[in-house]
Amino acid sequence: MASRPIGVSSSQSLEEKYLQPSLNVLRRLLREPVAPINFIEIPNETWRTFLVGLWHEEPEDAFEEHWCSMGHRDYEEITLNDWQSLKVALCVIMFAPPGYLKAGDFSVSGYKLRTSPYVAEQIDRLHALCMQFTSPLALLTDETMSAAFDIVPSYYRSSEFDDPDDDEYYNVEILSIDSFPVRYALAGLIHLHGLSMDIVYTGLRPIRRRLGAAIQHPLTVESLSDAFASRHSFSDWDLFTMQRSRVEWELFKDWKQAIAVLALIHPYKKGDIIKLKTGASLANHYVLVRPSLPETPLPLPPATLASVTMVSRPRDHVIDSLLANSAVEEHLSDIEFRVTTVKPAGKHAYSQILFGTLGDTKTKLCLKLYDERLFNIDDIDDYDDCFSHNPSNRLNDLITAVDLAKTEEAAYDRLAHLQGTLVPHFYGVHQYELPNGTKLWGSLMEFIDCPTLEHVDASKWSEEVQIDFVHRMRHALKALRYAGIRHGDEQARNILCPSIARQGSEAPGIVIIDFGHSEFWLSDEDGAPPEYYIPCYCPHFQPLLIEAGIDAKLVSEHWEPLDDFEF
Repeated sequence: MASRPIGVSSSQSLEEKYLQPSLNVLRRLLREPVAPINFIEIPNETWRTFLVGLWHEEPEDAFEEHWCSMGHRDYEEITLNDWQSLKVALCVIMFAPPGYLKAGDFSVSGYKLRTSPYVAEQIDRLHALCMQFTSPLALLTDETMSAAFDIVPSYYRSSEFDDPDDDEYYNVEILSIDSFPVRYALAGLIHLHGLSMDIVYTGLRPIRRRLGAAIQHPLTVESLSDAFASRHSFSDWDLFTMQRSRVEWELFKDWKQAIAVLALIHPYKKGDIIKLKTGASLANHYVLVRPSLPETPLPLPPATLASVTMVSRPRDHVIDSLLANSAVEEHLSDIEFRVTTVKPAGKHAYSQILFGTLGDTKTKLCLKLYDERLFNIDDIDDYDDCFSHNPSNRLNDLITAVDLAKTEEAAYDRLAHLQGTLVPHFYGVHQYELPNGTKLWGSLMEFIDCPTLEHVDASKWSEEVQIDFVHRMRHALKALRYAGIRHGDEQARNILCPSIARQGSEAPGIVIIDFGHSEFWLSDEDGAPPEYYIPCYCPHFQPLLIEAGIDAKLVSEHWEPLDDFEF
């Protein structure tokens, strides 16, 4: 018989020797708010047998038949909160008399297992219990060796098993007590399966340092009323604290829900006067993002340059002068933006689009407001996702208005040589005040009165015109990539199609908009280490052409591969 594991006394019960220590470790790794992990002995069995699982009931209620029935692949449908109310079996462990099992009793070849008739009878019983409680795992041990079984959704046969192509096969592993002591085997088996269920953390020591020994970060606000008094934007909340305080994160969500209701009560409407705050440009408040690879946009190939600059729209320098004065003369009164049209954007859009005029000018402009009140935070990474044992991994996809504004400003700065041709003229990011006093960041840009690609029916074009449009869209993509920019939101709604006077062609022009989600191949911000986004090959705008009605074969034949500079 193998030597007894350290810390195990022959006078201890099976519960004290194996079950309680194993489950104590697992309980510390269990994620909240999952139901407690417990064990209970199954009565009237030849060999002592225990059921391990998640449940809240008292022990006498554990065998009532309302266990959650599922196979391994169903776990993707279960959220973390669901696990607190489900009653789930994890493992059935059967203890044979010490020394009863012999390595020679188990002959495993591929998917086939052969054993002695009496052991096979107990394995049959073990399998039946697993099926009764829908337990995915089973462990048979005599304290000198163990056999681990993967039961559900496989079907067991005690004598021999069909080939692996059959759905009915059995997965068994023989564990040496020297390498896999019983406590280690039991805890490890359940922990490994718990990872697939996303109910346990990945490891004990580093996690407990963070969750137990780390300094507890105090709330930055005590209540929702305090949040209303001191919080006006996402940036007013401390991400570091929210990552480490569930109460702070819940306060943020309650605050966000409340301001969203207020935004819907007072929607944007025609005739609104929105004030551009003087001296409140983005550059006056934040360090701007400036991509550094390539240092300057690469010179475009002649054919691409000719294609994307085919039509040039004049810039309004009166607007430039008005904004330049407002940026330095803080004593000047705010500039009024009069809303003439509100473009429907939906309540979960990251920006609200308004058309109107600025000050006493007559030029119609487009104002893109980053209204966090209407941002969608439902898809933010779960506070308890599989990486949440490291607080720094939480909530990193929480997008702020400042994030979008800085990204959009950086993209238009990078594409300054293409403003008025491939992209709209950009007049900067400024702070605006709504009629109710709410202050938002917004981008002011050229207004182009035309449909988007999603409203274009290219199937009516001739083959020659379709080919020409494919070529011009490909040149547009090349111009972006030569500038080191990946658009990041390649949708038909982000491609404007203005009419162009071009002999022999009925196809529209191409103007690309909405760079709030774009990525730069290398960006260096606020002295932080630069981030490199690999300019990987992907379809980009190519599928949009097919959706617009251009023949797929033509798109494939005339869409040139990326050249070396684009990579």
